[in-house]
Amino acid sequence: MDLTAFVASNFLYIKFIHVFFAFLWGLAVPPAYTVYVRRAINDYQGEPSNAELERRMWWSWDQVDKLIILEHIAWPVLIITGPLMFLASGWTLESTWIMLKLSIIVIIYVPLEAYDIWFSHYYSARAEARKEEDPEGYKKMRGDQLKFFRFVSPVVRITIPLLWFLAIVKPG
Repeated sequence: MDLTAFVASNFLYIKFIHVFFAFLWGLAVPPAYTVYVRRAINDYQGEPSNAELERRMWWSWDQVDKLIILEHIAWPVLIITGPLMFLASGWTLESTWIMLKLSIIVIIYVPLEAYDIWFSHYYSARAEARKEEDPEGYKKMRGDQLKFFRFVSPVVRITIPLLWFLAIVKPG
């Protein structure tokens, strides 16, 4: 049995895996950042001398770092299952919905995830390992992380639901 036949005969299972991981990818970090981290940052910035608010802010970041692991597990699953479904589905690049979805993924998310993976697994991990001996380097990394989240949050809030819509509804 060749790959296309295997995928075609297991299409609904692969689609379920793809949809499950698409929701895991899209819901792992953005809501946690939007609801908890941003609130903790705002609270701390309102009262920067409050040690408890600073502790809560750093704790919330640490929790997001744990969620990023889920996102980084989900992303490769999506990158594998998406093309497999395309291979066996009969969809073509002439479909507007697939071209829009692929454009968002290739133009926005491939570079964003590549940077995010580098940031999380190299830059952030290195700063975390040296947190005690280089607290300023650690704070700089967190500041860089905050800038990244502030930059990507509006894009993510719009494009992830759009990707879900395109994948489920397949309009046009």
